[in-house]
Amino acid sequence: MVSNLKEVSVFVILLFFVLLASLIVKNYRLQQDFFEKGVMYENEHKLIPAVDAYERVILAYIPFSSYNQEAIDKILLICDKLNSYDKLYCYETLRSALFQIQSFYQPYGELKEKITNKIIDLRTDLYIADLKLENKKEEIHKVMEEITKKEFNPDKFWSFLVPLCLIGWIFSIMAGIWYRKPYFYGLGIVFFSLWLISLYMA
Repeated sequence: MVSNLKEVSVFVILLFFVLLASLIVKNYRLQQDFFEKGVMYENEHKLIPAVDAYERVILAYIPFSSYNQEAIDKILLICDKLNSYDKLYCYETLRSALFQIQSFYQPYGELKEKITNKIIDLRTDLYIADLKLENKKEEIHKVMEEITKKEFNPDKFWSFLVPLCLIGWIFSIMAGIWYRKPYFYGLGIVFFSLWLISLYMA
């Protein structure tokens, strides 16, 4: 009986790592496919569709993947070629993608800050040009800065707890199966409850 429980625990651990590896492989293939699409659109001079394709590369973010930085570099180069609202769309797309890959830490945080400042300047210039309000540039810039920098980020503490509680729950259940001690199941209930709370609070 004990040996069977140990085999089940080993199987659960192996299954966890297989699923994790499958997710990484899937995202890597997505990055590869959308990067190739982005290059194709660029070659056809379809710059906005290219930006959208490179955005999908970033959204399939994998730590340490070379495609992350390559897609960002491609978008920045395209943004430099665009004008007016297309340029604004380009920078906002990149900034939005960086927001969406944020968890308890922000990849490319310094870049996001630079892009935010560019967006503020662009919004100010476009607003002034549309309404011919050159004499109110400073006021408009302050308003745009306040609007653009207002962030609704997930809480870092609770976001950090989400994966930890999930892992704690899984290993508590496995320890309960392995050692046949009821308090491990109790600990599993605690971790599961904390996991649900942290998902809600984050």
